[in-house]
Amino acid sequence: MMTLRLRYILCVLICCTKVFVAQHIAYINADIHVGNGTRIYPGILITQSDTIASVMSQQGFKINPASFDSIIDLSGQQVYPALINPNSILGLHDAEAVRASRDFEDVGAYNPHLRTQMVFNTDNPILPTVRRNGVLLTQVTPRGGRISGQSSIMALTAWNWEDATVLKDDGMHINFPEYPQTSGDLYTKQLKQYTNDREQLNRMFDQARSYCMASSQHVDIRLQALCACLKGDQRMYIHVHYARDILAVINWIQMYQIPYPVLVEAEEAWKVTHVLKAHHIPVLLARVFALPEHPDDPIDLPFSAASKLFMDSVRFAFQCAGDMEAMQARNLCFMAGQAVAYGLPQEQAIQAMTLHAAEILGISLKWGSLATGKKACFFVSKGSILDVKTHQVTRIVWNGNAISIDSHQEHRAEQYRKKYKLQQWNTKGR
Repeated sequence: MMTLRLRYILCVLICCTKVFVAQHIAYINADIHVGNGTRIYPGILITQSDTIASVMSQQGFKINPASFDSIIDLSGQQVYPALINPNSILGLHDAEAVRASRDFEDVGAYNPHLRTQMVFNTDNPILPTVRRNGVLLTQVTPRGGRISGQSSIMALTAWNWEDATVLKDDGMHINFPEYPQTSGDLYTKQLKQYTNDREQLNRMFDQARSYCMASSQHVDIRLQALCACLKGDQRMYIHVHYARDILAVINWIQMYQIPYPVLVEAEEAWKVTHVLKAHHIPVLLARVFALPEHPDDPIDLPFSAASKLFMDSVRFAFQCAGDMEAMQARNLCFMAGQAVAYGLPQEQAIQAMTLHAAEILGISLKWGSLATGKKACFFVSKGSILDVKTHQVTRIVWNGNAISIDSHQEHRAEQYRKKYKLQQWNTKGR
């Protein structure tokens, strides 16, 4: 009787269990931008479940339909790795004008213990509009103060912040004191403030270094939060602008032996590329769509800065920090396209949004390029994503599964087209 009962229970469990079969899909006849600076055409990309099984040239390769669950023909279309949007408040606010909804900044100057991971809002309506342009990962970054806190790498396709987390607490963000740019009495006053700010920052790190080396039972959450970047378990993102301050940052990095420093914005990095190259320091480049810093700068300097770094072998990635930066993340690929128009090679522009960004952020093991063993996260466009006239995303694949490319913007456009009987406009590809 007991044996029959066990058999009955086992049969019920088997019948009630939903079996998930790993999908084996081949994307053929594609123009594949690998993300590492190379391009394959015609190419074939094969996914197995949520992983890329193979990426190769299709020339001489005979496809056996019986070997795949599905074969998708991408003739005339281009495949790109998931774009990465570093240094952004995307998902950390609903309306910047409403203070209560701003989760990217807190009071106080020294907040190394603050973390953005748990306040990332996956229901933010801006996310689908950004994802629509191929940006599938973002580094949610705190703002304000001298030490803003810790960022995390999050996915734009998720149900909640736990599901969205790609890498929690990837790095610490520091706003380095800026040497005064004025003269006269104001210069004297600002120099005094600058000296005081440097001393406070050094004091904080002296205390943190001693705290991390000690075996004290006393817990200081601020000092404890700095241990990871001092030990090399975390990146240290140092927000700085001018060449003089960049050199000061490099000396400061050497003094505290920071293992993984990254410069953020660094508008004048092009002036000190030899120093950055010698110390192997990467840069999250200032927004391309910007005005020059100084009146005597060339008008196209923000557009050509990327090509200057590339020519001098400084590793960099694009980012969109600045005014309305959450919405500006939609334009990440167009900023790269502007840099291409001013001397940056096309594949290197794509690399700066994918593999180089992943390497700088510390997630290149699974992200950043279309390679065997990496996550099957990519998107397809009918034209080049670097040109606003040809950018036409038709498919987004996340962990091996096709996801919706629609957003509230497309829904609202369709609603009014129907109401006023306007000429149909293809939202799946212009």
